[in-house]
Amino acid sequence: MANRYMNTFRDEILGWNKKLMNVADVNQIITEIQRTWAYLESLFIHSEEVKKELPEAAVRFANIDKEVKIILKVWYQVSAHGLLLHDLPSCTGFSKLECFHY
Repeated sequence: MANRYMNTFRDEILGWNKKLMNVADVNQIITEIQRTWAYLESLFIHSEEVKKELPEAAVRFANIDKEVKIILKVWYQVSAHGLLLHDLPSCTGFSKLECFHY
């Protein structure tokens, strides 16, 4: 990232580079979560045998499943609409999820 024009915009370029790298990292993590969750969902939600053998774990998983699906839905909405959570100044912390109503 070095050229003769970079010095004029150095801080801005480095700032955007860091932001874009963070977005790429989060996107990669979300993709891995989706892949892993799809595997676990088939075990705990769609398998009657697992529900029978591990009833407490199946109930716990079902509760967590709802939260994970909300998070994944919000991530999809954020990425599809080009919004970033920090673009919502009136929202704070995890309550930012409540700010998305599409």
